[in-house]
Amino acid sequence: MRFSLSGEISLKDEQYEKFRVISNEIRTRVNEYLTKRHYGDAVNVLFLAPTIFSFEAYVGLPYKERKIYRKKDKSTDYRLAIDYNEFVNADDKEKERLLIENIIHAIRDLKRKIKKGFDGDKLEADILSLFSLKSESIREREELKRL
Repeated sequence: MRFSLSGEISLKDEQYEKFRVISNEIRTRVNEYLTKRHYGDAVNVLFLAPTIFSFEAYVGLPYKERKIYRKKDKSTDYRLAIDYNEFVNADDKEKERLLIENIIHAIRDLKRKIKKGFDGDKLEADILSLFSLKSESIREREELKRL
């Protein structure tokens, strides 16, 4: 499985740079880790692009979040929101945790969608272990409401 992490963000200069650096570190660590493991044949590419927009930037967007699994090409396209103010006000370690939490929420949604050929429980446990997090530290997800 290949892991890809991007972002749709309205962060300014320093905050954008912090997002870029932290997300690159996460992507590198996860990809190095995943090359040695197998989680089934249902997903070849796990693509995530967390969305971090100020309230003003959300107004008028055609979608607020996206949760797509393409069975035919075994790929995903997840764009789940991270609270803008929470991210901007977090230290670097908390920014990392927010991004990992976003990844875990996508994996949990995939587990719900894919009934065979995807060991989402193992993938979730491995990601949490890789970043020394416990399942209890992942907050329940609140669906983004239409603005």
